[in-house]
Amino acid sequence: MSDDQLLAAIRAGTRRTNIQDVDLTSLLAQPPEHALAYVLAQSRPLSQKSFAVNFDPAQNLFLESLVTQEVLEKRVIVKAEDFFKAIVALDYAATIFFNEYTVFDELLSTAQAMERQDRSLDPTLEVVAQCIALHYLDQERRSMTTYVPARPGVQRYERINQQIDTQYAHLRRVSPMYAAEATMILSAIADPRIREHVQHMNSVYDIKAALFVDTMLGYVQDEPAKASIIHELMSNNCYNASLIAITTMSKEMVTQRMDARIRALQQR
Repeated sequence: MSDDQLLAAIRAGTRRTNIQDVDLTSLLAQPPEHALAYVLAQSRPLSQKSFAVNFDPAQNLFLESLVTQEVLEKRVIVKAEDFFKAIVALDYAATIFFNEYTVFDELLSTAQAMERQDRSLDPTLEVVAQCIALHYLDQERRSMTTYVPARPGVQRYERINQQIDTQYAHLRRVSPMYAAEATMILSAIADPRIREHVQHMNSVYDIKAALFVDTMLGYVQDEPAKASIIHELMSNNCYNASLIAITTMSKEMVTQRMDARIRALQQR
């Protein structure tokens, strides 16, 4: 649309009831990451720690927006190319499902064991997903045998999930740094359906849930469960989608262990 056409539409709008009659949102086209960047810019940061030596400004902003201070204080050893997605998945699981941080000790022990075998080895995203699933499974088992305080994940999610009004996001300018952070998020998501849907989310914890789901979904084998996870996410039931993802992978880890034991017994 030319400038003259845009000005004509604005002038026409002064004779109508409000800006929605003109639909400037459709006239002012923005790149896919714009609305996501707007949500990030308007949300409260989750941490204040800066890593000037290791990361560039957009990466620092990613950690500030999506990772809590408690998690940034932990020692996290993960394969370099998986770090940002992995730390968001770990943070989400610790904050929403576990309500504690011992999963980081377990991951560190795994990393140290791998290093003893080969100093070039670091945990991959798959190892991180397995570690999260096994920790969830361990908590579920302990809750059946001993008293474990309730872990109302959905209440925590709803309490901290700040919603941002994005109705006029396309009419607002955003910092190039937030646009770069939004691009980082979109490039980290493997599933194209999730990548498309994230562009329309309006809260940081919904975005974190989507990154968590995308992490776990890459290693879930149950196709009907995968379809259910995607359906919940696309219906904006982001917590439910993440819960199905972690419970499904935990159950599959149990099945895999049982199959391995059966094979070992058969080989005796």
